[in-house]
Amino acid sequence: MPQTLDPPSRRAPRTRWGVRSARAGVFGVASAGLAGAGHHVAAAEPVAWPLLLAAAGLVFLGALPWARRRRSLGVVVAATCAAQLVLHELLARTGPDHHGAHGTHPMPMLFAHTLAALAVAVLLQQTDDQLAAIPRALGQLAATVRSTVARWTGSWLTHPCQGPDGAPAAAGPRRHPGGPACAVLAYDVVRRGPPGHGQLSFRP
Repeated sequence: MPQTLDPPSRRAPRTRWGVRSARAGVFGVASAGLAGAGHHVAAAEPVAWPLLLAAAGLVFLGALPWARRRRSLGVVVAATCAAQLVLHELLARTGPDHHGAHGTHPMPMLFAHTLAALAVAVLLQQTDDQLAAIPRALGQLAATVRSTVARWTGSWLTHPCQGPDGAPAAAGPRRHPGGPACAVLAYDVVRRGPPGHGQLSFRP
């Protein structure tokens, strides 16, 4: 039984592995950097780099299955807030001083995390929109160049005496078939008479 293929309009757009990895990687780095900055401000101590790298890798692995296609702003905001909550608990439990610093003022810290997550989500969404518009712009530019070259080439092959815009080409000197260009003038014609009778020249 022959296999039937769905029309292109019904196929779900598939994102390449490189685009998926880049999208999930940017999300992981932004989430880990935001959480690390918040904990650094709250505890007045920097977060260890190995811990930040582990947090970014954890968020990257969690976001990779969801990075197959572009998501709406609401989904990005929810994912960013969820990542901030997970990273907040991770960093609070791994550092001895972080838990006390966050437990002193829980509501202001939660509010700061929420505002930062919203800002990062909006920036990520706008960046994704701009990056998604680049391939479309390049495709339109390539199509315009191809159509222009094809039109010029077809016009030249069909009408070699016309320019690309259809105007007649500039007239050049007449060429004799099989020989170089020459201009025959009537008053330069020289005729020879019978042998021994001299040369006769006729000039009008």
